[in-house]
Amino acid sequence: MEIIGIGGSPHRNGMTTKLLQRALAGAKAEGASVTLLHLADEDLNPCRGCGGNCWDTQACESDPIATARHAQLQKADGLIMSVPVYCWQMNGLTALFIDKMRWNTRSVIQPRNARAAIGIACAGGSGTGCVLALQALYRYFYNWAFHGIDPLPVTRFNFEEALQLAEEGGRHLVQAIRAGIAPFESLGAA
Repeated sequence: MEIIGIGGSPHRNGMTTKLLQRALAGAKAEGASVTLLHLADEDLNPCRGCGGNCWDTQACESDPIATARHAQLQKADGLIMSVPVYCWQMNGLTALFIDKMRWNTRSVIQPRNARAAIGIACAGGSGTGCVLALQALYRYFYNWAFHGIDPLPVTRFNFEEALQLAEEGGRHLVQAIRAGIAPFESLGAA
């Protein structure tokens, strides 16, 4: 089983990354193979709206790096995304990644393979944007035909507790995938 962790923070040793590492450690403890992808290390370019056939082919006509990233992510059984909250939403680096990502899922009710995902939103300030960031992230999970489970809003006030919850979430992700994730029954099922 392959679980891919996507870190949206530009800070490799910050709270967002530490939470992702703990969640991946939980998945690994359950026997999954894990890969960590730091978006700050990627050469992310915005979608140019070229009118290409990227939704059908998952290939970007102008960005071979995005095409390779799509191929890697298509193989994942599960996904863990940990994103920082900037101005009551996920940060621009994560939004840039999402805007360019093309999943080969067909439909949420007839996916090629049903998968699960966990979202972690981490705010260093008051934390008031965590829920908004998670709502947006879980909408993307649904559109990508991932079952979003165990959302984790994190602030500097609950960070220590959240580290343990992140690890438990990583374990639960693997357990849920092993138990069998069924396709959504309808467009309103999420």
